[in-house]
Amino acid sequence: MEADDKKNQVKARSTVYRLLKIRLRSEKEIRDKLKLKQFPDETIDHTVTYFTQIGLIDDRLFAQKWIASRLNKPFGARRIQHELKDKGIHRRIIDDEIKNAGEDYCEEDVVLELARKRRRKYEGLDPQKVKQRLYGYLSRRGFSPESIFKAMKRL
Repeated sequence: MEADDKKNQVKARSTVYRLLKIRLRSEKEIRDKLKLKQFPDETIDHTVTYFTQIGLIDDRLFAQKWIASRLNKPFGARRIQHELKDKGIHRRIIDDEIKNAGEDYCEEDVVLELARKRRRKYEGLDPQKVKQRLYGYLSRRGFSPESIFKAMKRL
């Protein structure tokens, strides 16, 4: 049985290295992927512990990188929070890192810029229809209703 356990450990670590080669992953993503590949729970726990100890699984660092990447798209804080929650990041980490990232980020300016660019697509439409479409577009990107309304007033 010992040899089987060693084989599972090696295979699980190899799987995780391949996943991390593509991009950082949250602990939940790693656990889900290993479960999907039908590794025993004990092997999953050992593997996650190993990668956490060597610093390759770090939910706080994952959240920081994810937020930076999503803000560059740009997406709003609400959408980013939802994505991180789905990836198993703890609420406290999400709130801390969103707050830290928000210090250098003005959502209202980003929303205004996106709205200006998007509005060009809707030239010739009824102004009310343009507002509805802009609101829907910006809302789906995760921006707050307050930021959207302020941007629309400035258009």
